[in-house]
Amino acid sequence: MSTALSRLELGAAGTPAAPCTGVRPITDEEFGLFQTLIRAEAGINLTEPKRALLVGRLTRRLRELGLDDFGAYYRRVTVEDPAERVTMFDLVSTNETHFFREPKHFEFLTDRLFPKWKADAAAGARTKRIRVWSAACSTGEEPYTLAMLLLDYFPPSSGWSVEILGTDISTRVLARASAAVWPNDRAAEIPTPYLKR
Repeated sequence: MSTALSRLELGAAGTPAAPCTGVRPITDEEFGLFQTLIRAEAGINLTEPKRALLVGRLTRRLRELGLDDFGAYYRRVTVEDPAERVTMFDLVSTNETHFFREPKHFEFLTDRLFPKWKADAAAGARTKRIRVWSAACSTGEEPYTLAMLLLDYFPPSSGWSVEILGTDISTRVLARASAAVWPNDRAAEIPTPYLKR
């Protein structure tokens, strides 16, 4: 029986080196620069435990661009090619979503807020126009969930106007949201009455 041994190499400040990828390990200074940039422009807080996530998600992109260190990539996204920043945000953002996610939020809407809006409109205290912003909408399941609920409670045939704006830092997931096509297994999350419609 043979035993395979691997040696852990240490990079700057005693941190584990990146796997052999042709890209030098990220330094503490470089990680700090990315932390500051990404927090300031995308609102994503990359704490020290997220260092491996950042390295893992960006290393392939560095290789695609023929870059061998993170400092060169930082210069690229901040000085040489700011449009590359969009790609970087696509790579570092985590997109978690599904239909009817956070059921308590939707219960609050249907049990408390929607009836109040209907009553206020009937009393002339508000218009029959609803505008909703779904920030960080990812691939679109949550804004489409809102659309199902809003159109059920406030049908256009009764004079209501509903507008939903979905935004996300990741252009990649926004393209999927705009296409409004999801795998069939996602349908299991949609309650039967909405699914039948």
